Amino acid sequence: MLCVLADAEAVGLVCVASLSLKAAPCASGARKRGKNPEISQKLQALGKSVGGLTSKFHAAVSDCGHLLGGVLTPGQASDNALGARLCRMVAALAPKAICGDKAYGSKAIREQIHKIGAECVIPSKNNQKVQIPHDKTQYKKRNRVERYFGRLKNWRRICLRTDKLAVAFASWIWLVSALDWLSPASYD
Repeated sequence: MLCVLADAEAVGLVCVASLSLKAAPCASGARKRGKNPEISQKLQALGKSVGGLTSKFHAAVSDCGHLLGGVLTPGQASDNALGARLCRMVAALAPKAICGDKAYGSKAIREQIHKIGAECVIPSKNNQKVQIPHDKTQYKKRNRVERYFGRLKNWRRICLRTDKLAVAFASWIWLVSALDWLSPASYD
């Protein structure tokens, strides 16, 4: 359903970012005998960190604030590793520009964006020897993805990650995103 609506929408700017979500204790489930708990947690998109179990939702959002694609991973997954995958997800929509923060500034992601034919609106890291210029006015629109995450976290089921299975949790994210897409409110 989201893909059909995305085709109808003219996509100018796509913003990519990630959202870390702390998992409730009930999300980890009971330990199974003979099973490695680390493998089962990875399969369920649960990662260990200092604060406990977390998940990370990597999203590509249109300039209107609607979800175009997303991936659920364990909490310790890097943004850099999923950036090229998010770009490939939105390549069929032929965006004019793809915007992200410095975590998405790797050479592989920049090459993927140029392969799509979009403008790369990602600032260079401070420690990078050669600073790559970017469009600062386009970069200011990156708040669209952050506002999308704010609307997503208004739903208790998503904010707390109480679902044990990654499939169940991801389905709630997609359902809420579809409801967000169909809501009459304007987010410009």
